Amino acid sequence: MNKQRRVILAGLAALPFSRMASAQEVSLLPAEQAFLIGARQDGPGRIALDFRIAPGYILYRDRFAFASDAPLVKLVNPRFPLPAEKFDKVLEKQVAYYEGRLTVGLDVIGQPQPFRLKVQVQGCAVEAGVCYPPYTKEFQVPALSKKGG
Repeated sequence: MNKQRRVILAGLAALPFSRMASAQEVSLLPAEQAFLIGARQDGPGRIALDFRIAPGYILYRDRFAFASDAPLVKLVNPRFPLPAEKFDKVLEKQVAYYEGRLTVGLDVIGQPQPFRLKVQVQGCAVEAGVCYPPYTKEFQVPALSKKGG
């Protein structure tokens, strides 16, 4: 009985370590670290969004969204680089995605005024097979001069 008790106690003592090992194997970055986003003015009426995607992570091309909180400011003509493509076994379809770095250009039209730019993306940790819910980052943008004037 004493030997059996020691075996059970040893097994229970090892449980936290087995959970730690599996948690370390699937250690995921928070979305704000996996998908770094920066915004900058890129000429009159233009914004460039710079993305740095952590190694082992991807952003889906069709999961980008851009919005302004100012009714008289519109974000148009997003310019994306060509994405990579692969067959997604879970979705059972071909998907376009980005990894590493990319820059997306946006034209800003309407009345020049400060506004909040909302950038929403969605991506996955490839090795872990885990996809994140949509992630939104906001930027305060000063009034931009109009294109051509």
